[in-house]
Amino acid sequence: ERGRTPGARGSARQVGWEDDEVTGTLDLAGLESAEDRLQSAVAAGDADTLELLLHDDLLATSPWGTFIDKREDVAGYRSGSFRVSSYAELRRRALVHGSTGVTAVRAAITGRMGGEPFDVVMDYTRTWVHPGGRWQILAAHVGPAPLESGD
Repeated sequence: ERGRTPGARGSARQVGWEDDEVTGTLDLAGLESAEDRLQSAVAAGDADTLELLLHDDLLATSPWGTFIDKREDVAGYRSGSFRVSSYAELRRRALVHGSTGVTAVRAAITGRMGGEPFDVVMDYTRTWVHPGGRWQILAAHVGPAPLESGD
């Protein structure tokens, strides 16, 4: 169901690869499934699944303009310094071109970062690649959504 992420209500359900064969398919359905899996892992604080979904060469740009690699991103979830208490997808666009996919997501997110609460609406753009038979995020950019937007 669009707009609500499975596990977003604090459930710590493990979201392993074995419970969704579609995630590996090199098509739009597989990419959409991988994005769903990512959102579930973020909502559940599941660092192990994030480790699988993020490419080893991840290059992400934070809302503050800093670069974040896979190790830093996963460490924030594993240590608990970054915790999401609710994640609601507000919109999504996705496309696949060859073995590359792109997802653009707007989400309302609440949680804690470094012990401080946050309640934000963010725009994410993720570039996915398909090495070894599964989708992984190679590059990402996240920034605050505009206060008023016409999509």
